[in-house]
Amino acid sequence: MRLGIRIDFSYDIIKMLERQSYNQIYNYYWGIRFNKFSLLKDIGVDEIVDPIIDRKIAVYALYLPAIRRLNESTLDLIEKTAIIADELATKLIVYPVTWTQLRKLKEETFLEKFYKLISSYYLKLCFNIRCERQELGKFLNLITDFTGGVFCFSLESLINNSKKKILEKVDSIFGLLKIIHINKRELSSLMKEPENLLKYYDLINHLAWRGFEGFITVDYYEDVEKLLGILEQKVKLAQRRRI
Repeated sequence: MRLGIRIDFSYDIIKMLERQSYNQIYNYYWGIRFNKFSLLKDIGVDEIVDPIIDRKIAVYALYLPAIRRLNESTLDLIEKTAIIADELATKLIVYPVTWTQLRKLKEETFLEKFYKLISSYYLKLCFNIRCERQELGKFLNLITDFTGGVFCFSLESLINNSKKKILEKVDSIFGLLKIIHINKRELSSLMKEPENLLKYYDLINHLAWRGFEGFITVDYYEDVEKLLGILEQKVKLAQRRRI
């Protein structure tokens, strides 16, 4: 179990990476999120990869934006993302979906195209799911035809569930679960209602007991290193207890 930070990328990558506040988080794994496909379309692979490698930043995943229109040009951009992932030595590409969107991907054979593309680069495509009201078994049923662990899951918005529900949801897809993410809205809730943080302490203990090998990640904000420090202590303690 490792910790990471999801960071939104901008056009001026070098200027962004030179922000003084980022110096404090270079030692953590980064998740790079492209909020717009225009970023991927307009910026060259080397322009993205070189500044990250130069600063020795370890990347746990690349995050795609939601795709409204699926076509061959979309597949080209996903392949470009796969090339970037390969250059950065990360195995995970994250794609946000609802159940309806994932079903449409399957019905229109895009899941099959994604599978062939992602597996050709020996990567994994994580479907990012918001867990407020979602039944995870429905997502799981849509990808059972695809073998080899190419498709997997990333979960966020767990905090609105009870502790029991959180553990049930995690366990229902545990073998394919790679990332548990705490987004900006959840971070605000954690700061205002510390009792919600106890849910994540219990979750960390549960994940350590089950031998979770993925990532717990948070959205970047100015004081993020404080929360990461707390989570890091809890992860180390939970893992020592397991041993």
